[in-house]
Amino acid sequence: MMKRFIKHTRREPTKTVTAALGVGFLLGLLPLRAVTLGLFKVTTSLVSPALLLLGLRKACDSCHAPDSNPEQP
Repeated sequence: MMKRFIKHTRREPTKTVTAALGVGFLLGLLPLRAVTLGLFKVTTSLVSPALLLLGLRKACDSCHAPDSNPEQP
C-alpha cells in the first residue's frame, strides 16, 4: 500500500500536493474548540460513574477474598 502511494506521489506530485492542501483546508474548517469541549464534557460526565463502578468492584473483591491472616484462637 505504501509503495503504491509513493509511486503515485512521484508520478503525480501536483495532484498529491493539491489533495494534501484540500485535506488541510477542510481540517482547518472544523470547529476544533467545540469538538474538544464536547469531548471534555463527555469524558467528565463518564468519570464519576466509572469511579463508582470501580469502587464497587473493589469492595466486592475485598469482601469475597479469603483472609490472608485468619484470627487464631
